[in-house]
Amino acid sequence: MAANDLTRQGVPKEIFGQRYQAAEAITHVVLDEKNLLRFGCVMLCSSMCMDAATGSIVELGPDSTILFVNSSLETFIETAKAVIARFPFYGENDAGVEEVVDRAAKDVTDAIRSVEESAFERDRFWSTLVDDIQMGDFATEWIVSPNDDA
Repeated sequence: MAANDLTRQGVPKEIFGQRYQAAEAITHVVLDEKNLLRFGCVMLCSSMCMDAATGSIVELGPDSTILFVNSSLETFIETAKAVIARFPFYGENDAGVEEVVDRAAKDVTDAIRSVEESAFERDRFWSTLVDDIQMGDFATEWIVSPNDDA
């Protein structure tokens, strides 16, 4: 299966820039007797993979930790669509307004949980996205046209 086969099935090419990006090719990774199919990159340092035995989507960290993301490719796609549908979260001038940021974080949390409750496990892919939204890191202007001065 080629990576573009997954995007034709609905896997996004990216989720908010470098948060998740589809790989150019699917690669096979074997780790502790687990067969993983790497199909994307998370924040330039981790890999988004499918566990070949279970079909679940996992994040493979640079230290070889495997963290649950979604129970299937279908729920990963549905969750991504639900989160992306809620964008924009807030504007640059609202990034410091607690009520606006909290509302966006709650809406995205609800969107994730509406697809798959277990995908919102603490310190995992989707909950970390919500944490970053709540910290004010997802102003529309920063996502749509990131600042290249950094």
